[in-house]
Amino acid sequence: MPINLNNIKFILLSYFIVIISFYSSVLTSTYAFLDDFGTIENALAGLDAPYVFDISSGRPLFALFRIIDGVITSGIEDLWMQRSFSVISLFALAVFINRFITKIHLFNRDEYNFTFPLMIALLPSFQVYSSWATCYPFTLAVLFSGLSYSCLTSSFFNKKLVRWLISWMFICCSFAIYQPAGMAFMAFALLDQCLSPKSVNYRVLFNSFVMMCSGMLSSLIMIKVVPLLAFGQTLSRSTMTDNPTGKIRWFFGEAIPNSLANYSISASEPMLIIGLVFFCMGLAYIYSNKDGIKKVLFTLVFIAGSYFPNLYVSESWAAQRSIVAMSICIVAVSLFSLMKFSDFLFTHFRIKGAGVLSVLLIASAGVTATGNINNYMISNQISEIESVASEISNKVDKSFSGAVMVDISKRNWGAFSRIVRYDEFGENSVYAPWAARGILLTIKKSKGFSYSVPKNPVISNSNNCSENCITIQPNEAMLKSTLNY
Repeated sequence: MPINLNNIKFILLSYFIVIISFYSSVLTSTYAFLDDFGTIENALAGLDAPYVFDISSGRPLFALFRIIDGVITSGIEDLWMQRSFSVISLFALAVFINRFITKIHLFNRDEYNFTFPLMIALLPSFQVYSSWATCYPFTLAVLFSGLSYSCLTSSFFNKKLVRWLISWMFICCSFAIYQPAGMAFMAFALLDQCLSPKSVNYRVLFNSFVMMCSGMLSSLIMIKVVPLLAFGQTLSRSTMTDNPTGKIRWFFGEAIPNSLANYSISASEPMLIIGLVFFCMGLAYIYSNKDGIKKVLFTLVFIAGSYFPNLYVSESWAAQRSIVAMSICIVAVSLFSLMKFSDFLFTHFRIKGAGVLSVLLIASAGVTATGNINNYMISNQISEIESVASEISNKVDKSFSGAVMVDISKRNWGAFSRIVRYDEFGENSVYAPWAARGILLTIKKSKGFSYSVPKNPVISNSNNCSENCITIQPNEAMLKSTLNY
C-alpha cells in the first residue's frame, strides 16, 4: 500500500522524527555559547537591566523572551529548554511550509512537496537558531513572517480589514523578535508569485509591498524611536552606511556567496560553483513558466529586497543568522531547479526515482547539519570550557576565596575547530568580554569553587588582577588541550 505523502498525520509524524533526529544533539548536550553566558550570568549573579541591549537593538519582543530566560534558567544545564523551543518552532515552520507550497501547487509530485520544507529546515541559518540558545525565538520570527504573508493573501478571513490587521500584527511581531527573520516575508512571496505555476498577481504584489513596508516602518520605529524614548540613545550599529558602493561590493562578495553555498558553511569554491549552477538553472525554469521574464525579474528583486535592511545599515556581517531570508530565497530557487530537472528525467525515462532522490536529499542535508552542529558548535564549546575549567583546577584551590580573572589579550581563534565562520560556527566564547564572567561563574558552580568573580573579570590596562587575585589565561589552557597548535 503506497504512503500518502500529503496526509497531515503522516507529515506531522515524519517531520517530527526527522527534525528531532538531526537536531537531537542540541537537546541532549550541555553547553553554552557566547551570549548564552550572559543569560547564565544573569541567573547566577544578576545583570544590570539585561533587556536594555535587546530593546535598543529594536527587538522588544525578543527582550521579553530574554526576560523569560532569566526566569527558567538557573545554569548551563537549563539551556536545553530554549533550544527545545527552537526545534519545536522549526517543526512548526516545516509543517507550515508544506501546507503553504501544497496550496500554491509548487510541485506536481507529493515527494517534492514533502521534501522541500525539510530541506529549508536544515539550512545553516536554522542550525544556528537551534544550537544557539540565545537565538531560540528567531525561528518563530520566520514562522510569523510566513503567517503574515499567508493571512494577507488567503481568503480564510472574509473581511479584508481583518486579513490586513492580522497580517500586520504577525509581521510586526516578527520584526520585534529579529529583523532579518522578518524579511523572510519576501521568501514566501517569491514561492507564491515566482515559483508557482500561476501568473503574477499584481494586486498581491502591491499588497505584499505595502505590508513589507509597514513591517519595516515598525522596525524603524522600534530601532530609532523606542530606544531614544526609553533610554535616551540608539545603538551605533543601526546608523545608515556612509559607503554605499563598498556595501554593495560586500553584498556580492560576501553575503551572496554565503547564501549560494547553501548547506556548506565554509562557502568553498566548488560549493559556490554548484550553487550558482543550480540557481541559474532555477532562473531558467522560472523563465519557462507563465510571465517568465517578469517572474525572473521579481525573483531577483525579492532576493535583493530580502537583505535590504542589512545593506542600509553600516554594520557588515553576513553571518548565517542574518542571511536567513536571502538563503531561503536562493536555496528555494536552487531546489526548484533540481526537482524540476529530476522530474523531467524521471518522466522522460519512465523511472520512479523521486522517492529515492527525496531520501538522499534529506539524508545528505541532515547529516551535514548534524555534523556542523556537533563539530563546530557543541564540541568546540564543550572543549573550550573544559580546558578553562582544567586550568582553574590546576591554579586555584577549592578553598580560595579571592578573585579569579582572565587574560584574553592573546587569542587562538579556532583552537578546537578547523572552520571559524563569523561569531557562529567554530567561534570561541571565552574571548568575548561579555561572556567571560558567565564562564567563570559556570565553572565555579559546577566544580564547587569558593573564588569570587569581579563584575568585570577581564584583565586590561585599567583593570588589573592585584592583591588576593589569580589570573587565568584561556589561551594557554587551550594550547595545552588541543593538537591544533
